[in-house]
Amino acid sequence: MLRTLNARSSASWAALVAVLVLVCESFADEPSPPEGFRALFNGKDLNGWYGHNPHDTANTEAAKRSEAIAGFQKEFLAHWRVENGELVNDGNGPYATTEEEFGDIELLIDYKTVPQADSGIYLRGSPQIQIWDYTKQGGKSDLGADKGSGGLFNNGPKSPGKDPLLLADKPFGQWNRFRILQLGSRTTVFLNDMLVVDNAVMENLWDGARKRPLAARGPIHLQTHGGEIRWRNIFVREVPSDEANSRLRGDDVAQGFLPLFNGIDLTGWSGAVDDYEVREGAIVCKQGKGGELYTSEEYDDFVVRLEFELPPGGNNGLAIRSPGTGQPHLDAMCELQVLDDTAEMYAKLDPRQYHGSAYGMVPAYRGYLRPLGEWNYQEVTVVGPTIKVELNGSVVLDADLSQVTEFKDGAPHPGKDRMSGHFGFAGHSDPVMFRNVAVKPLKDPSAGEARVKKAVKKTPPEIYDTEADGKEQIDEALKLAKAKKKRVLLKFGANWCGWCHKLSKCFKTEPEIANVLKENYVLVLIDVDATEDEKQHNADVIERYGNPTRHGLPVLVVLDSDGKQLTTQDTGLLEEGDHHDPAKVLAFLEKWKPVEKAKKK
Repeated sequence: MLRTLNARSSASWAALVAVLVLVCESFADEPSPPEGFRALFNGKDLNGWYGHNPHDTANTEAAKRSEAIAGFQKEFLAHWRVENGELVNDGNGPYATTEEEFGDIELLIDYKTVPQADSGIYLRGSPQIQIWDYTKQGGKSDLGADKGSGGLFNNGPKSPGKDPLLLADKPFGQWNRFRILQLGSRTTVFLNDMLVVDNAVMENLWDGARKRPLAARGPIHLQTHGGEIRWRNIFVREVPSDEANSRLRGDDVAQGFLPLFNGIDLTGWSGAVDDYEVREGAIVCKQGKGGELYTSEEYDDFVVRLEFELPPGGNNGLAIRSPGTGQPHLDAMCELQVLDDTAEMYAKLDPRQYHGSAYGMVPAYRGYLRPLGEWNYQEVTVVGPTIKVELNGSVVLDADLSQVTEFKDGAPHPGKDRMSGHFGFAGHSDPVMFRNVAVKPLKDPSAGEARVKKAVKKTPPEIYDTEADGKEQIDEALKLAKAKKKRVLLKFGANWCGWCHKLSKCFKTEPEIANVLKENYVLVLIDVDATEDEKQHNADVIERYGNPTRHGLPVLVVLDSDGKQLTTQDTGLLEEGDHHDPAKVLAFLEKWKPVEKAKKK
């Protein structure tokens, strides 16, 4: 696996580039990042970037890597330049590489290339989001170029994300824009405001078996590959852990998950209930107490998802298919370790004892926990003898326990072949906190099919008219707004968008918000989903208002009664955890309501 530059060495090479490169500074305006973002390219010089081709150093010994990277810098300066506020490569040389390394990010980046060229964007030092010449003349249809750019080229055949969901490239000579979310190993890509990769795992090319996740942090590389490519408006936003957890999780109800914990008390739980308490909406093992707390119901194949927060040195475990008696790490199918791997007291453990491991049997990949004090998101899938653990978007364990023959301390695990049992927490006396615990039975003989059907709601109804002409909708709304002295609020979205449904619910169920909307705005829902011929619905409306969907969905645009665009609002900034913050939404609506009505108030 590629080891990226440490902060000191990367900084030194960035400094070297700054000293050597006497590039003429451009007179272009400073880049203007959207709210919450910052510029990675200043539009003037190569400050913050250096040259590196990770394919040439992936197998280089760590002690020799700095020397190898030093050898790229002269060639880097020969093939990269800044021109008219654009970062330009002639198709050759090492890749432009950020001095900084990143974990969970949202990346905005524009590019323009030429026929028969291809390129890509490496995230966390790993390839890649692909850029193609998608035309027949490009000559790479056999590699999938005809399907368009944005796919995860190095993923295995037919794996999610390998090919883009649709062709979204603009003709040569026009600028394209990527909006990329990288959360753990999971990648979501919008190209020209159209979803082309939906929360797919980017496989780690540097690991031959493709088992190890992407690095927890790494640089961004802009690839060079045979033809001129230009880049501009390179903006990044570090995604905070609460937002990342919410995006990784999605909508429990729509995905068929049932809550196991009501956030109030231990209804539905059995075992050592006196050793646990509910604190701040979370299940917590009392300090110095222990014992197994487990669900009253049993499960065979299932998916469980939850969030947890570790105290310093914290230790607990997830009991999988537990009998409710004995010791979970021996008598259940397994105990999945929950542990502060960074604690000095745990520095010399058996690898099979660290977080995410099937305790004493199979080690998990380490280094993917969030810092202490932050909530982690974990999803566990149990099917037959197999178990998979995804931690903060990275699969850290994927094992078949039926194949395990060697155990820590040589102690056999008599429960490892269990095919059903309870889900629970193993205890271990530390106040580890667990919240938002939900299960999705995959067979469900014990929970009962009727219970599942009753608990899982139907898919939310369609709120966007997929046949409506957006221009006609807006024209009608403007007539009404002028007559009623109101403003027009455009809500761009799609029926598949869970956050679009959440914002509509907020508009309807929050009394103050509903009243402000009714008195001051004409609300118009503009559908932007892909049509049957894979074109974006209402693309002309999106372009008219400056491509607001680059912020993601839903996005709000306010017009005055004459049709003048007053503001565009990224609704991600109105979110709080897994919902929209009513106070933030109300403040936005109050700010942009008609001036006359604002004065009357």
